[in-house]
Amino acid sequence: MHPDFLLSDKIKLNGSKLELNNKVNSQSYKVLILPGQTVISLKALQKIKTYYDKGGIVIATSLLPSKAAELTGNDKTALTNDRKVQAIIKEMFGIDAAKPMPDGVSPVKSNKMNGKTIFIRKPSGDLLNETLEKLNIDADVSFENNPSPLSGGGMFSYLHKQKDKKDIYYFANSSDDAIETFAEVRGKIIPELWNPANGETTSIKEVAYSKKDGQVYTRFPLKLSPVTSLFVVSALKNE
Repeated sequence: MHPDFLLSDKIKLNGSKLELNNKVNSQSYKVLILPGQTVISLKALQKIKTYYDKGGIVIATSLLPSKAAELTGNDKTALTNDRKVQAIIKEMFGIDAAKPMPDGVSPVKSNKMNGKTIFIRKPSGDLLNETLEKLNIDADVSFENNPSPLSGGGMFSYLHKQKDKKDIYYFANSSDDAIETFAEVRGKIIPELWNPANGETTSIKEVAYSKKDGQVYTRFPLKLSPVTSLFVVSALKNE
C-alpha cells in the first residue's frame, strides 16, 4: 500500500492487524512487508511502529530506510527527522540503518505484545515463504507446486476481496503459458467459477476440505489458458 494510504483514515489499527474498511470492500492484513528503500515518510514509519507495538508483524527487505521523506525547509529539522527514522528502525529491527546492511536474514525480534520484525537482505520467493512459515503465518491463498510462467511474457497473480458477504478471488494469467494447478484458500467456501469474458457461471468440482491447526481450508482445481483470467466467488462460511 502507498504510504499516503497507510496514513489515511481508511487503514485502522485493530490489535495486531491492519484493517481496510470502506463501502466497497474490507480487508485485514496480518503482515506488513516493507520493500527496500532509503527514504520513508516519518509519519508512516511511526504508524508502522505503533502497529508493531500492538503485536503486528513487519518483514523488511533489501535496505532499511535511514532518511525521512518530509520536506521541512530547515536542515536542522531534516536531520532531526532522519535521526528519528534511524532510532525507530534500530528499536524495531536492532539494526543501524545508517550503516551498511547486514547480510543474510536477521534474527526475529519480538516485543512484549508479541510483535515481530525480521530483515531479509536478499529476498526471494522461497526465502519469503520460509520466513512466513517461521513466523507461523498461514497463507490466504496457496497453489500446488507454485506455478510460475516460463515464457517471460507475463505473470500469474491473484486478488482476494470480500463484498456483500462473499469471497471474491480474481486469478489472472497474463503470460503465454497455460496454468494448471490446485488452489487452496483459507476458510470453508463453496466456490463457483465466473467467466469475465462471457458472464457464464459454473460450479467447481473436485472441491476438498481440510483442517490444519484448527483452520479449515478449501482446495479446488484451477486452469487458465494463456492471457486469460477468471473469478472464483463464494458466500462466506465461518468455519
